[in-house]
Amino acid sequence: MSSVTAFGAPTQDGVARVAGERAARVMGQVNALAFELVDLMVEVLDADAWGGGGTLRSPVHWLCWRTGLSEGRARGLVAVAKRVHELPECVERFRTGRLTEDAMVLIARKAPSSRDRELAELAPMLLHSQLRRVLAHLPEQERRSSPRPEPVMGARFGFQADGTWRGTFVLPADQGSIAQGALESAHQALFTERSQDADPEVRGPVTWSDAFVRVCETALDALDPEAARTGVRGERAQVIVHLDARSDGDGQARLHLGPQLPDPLRRFLTCDAKVRAVLEDAQGAVLGISPQEPTVNRRLRRIIEQRDGGCRYPGCRQTRWVQVHHIVHREDGGLTIASNLVCLCPHHHRAHHQGLFEITGNPEQPHGLRFSDRWGRAIGPPRYGPPAPPPTGDAAPTFTPPTGERLHARWFTWN
Repeated sequence: MSSVTAFGAPTQDGVARVAGERAARVMGQVNALAFELVDLMVEVLDADAWGGGGTLRSPVHWLCWRTGLSEGRARGLVAVAKRVHELPECVERFRTGRLTEDAMVLIARKAPSSRDRELAELAPMLLHSQLRRVLAHLPEQERRSSPRPEPVMGARFGFQADGTWRGTFVLPADQGSIAQGALESAHQALFTERSQDADPEVRGPVTWSDAFVRVCETALDALDPEAARTGVRGERAQVIVHLDARSDGDGQARLHLGPQLPDPLRRFLTCDAKVRAVLEDAQGAVLGISPQEPTVNRRLRRIIEQRDGGCRYPGCRQTRWVQVHHIVHREDGGLTIASNLVCLCPHHHRAHHQGLFEITGNPEQPHGLRFSDRWGRAIGPPRYGPPAPPPTGDAAPTFTPPTGERLHARWFTWN
């Protein structure tokens, strides 16, 4: 069939043939260049020149650093480099561009060296999915399965640039069961605490993160000799705020030996806290340290807790372990007086400081507070019961159907 029409324009068959030939040439070059990376890795591995013992974790890490490849692709090329001497005929076809990188990686991971000649003749004729099926049907005793590396036991944790703290823990099964049991017990304890005494079916939101924090708090209480002797908890999160006595200061805060805190978290931690003032001169020398004082003293706290009877957020039933929140924040000039204080459970207190809802009004009145979401819509208590009965009367509700006209975007705008 001719690839050119009577008018000289290429036909569909002609374009496909030329494109196919071009794709074959390009893939030959791509495969040969991929082999160059493998050949380079063979030299690096033989000389142990990837930087073991330094900041680089592995040859894969080194290849990612030097080439910008993804970890998955670099891992495959390193696997081929480690088996170059075991699979010479497949590697030769890879070097000359007749075997793709994906096929060579699959062979290096799955095939025994005894099948090198057969696969070198067969693999170039197969699709990747077909080659995978062929390797899956190797006799059981010939299948080459890389042993899974033993997991490295340990823990990695620390503060992140986004203001969070993250950790990863790898434990043996027996120690992991202890950690899981502690988390489950803490989760159940929190679940019970956040329920109303008279209504065990009403539960507050409890996450596994909450349970992890409870386990850590319990451990600190048990390991703190001061708490064991006096029964008073020590400092849990020490926040350092630098203020200039001659001005308002920059208000920036950071954890002790930790990162700078985001504004919402700073406001949350300094709202209901114990405060100690440290006076310094212009050169930073300490002049004096005041005694530790709570932002809401014990007498005022009891009055607020008795007045509110628990968390004031609409629908929340938690009555114990509440925190006292400043409606007008302290750093905005809010006073620590009864008319500016309200009880919130830890969950809703943190959510407010994260900007999820606002609180206005007078907490001294039974219905004097207004809770609104971030869009200004009022948040009310949940409503239960059957829906209101339909309206009665002679006037039946009417329905106006759509016009069916085409909508043009230029005729429509958002206010």
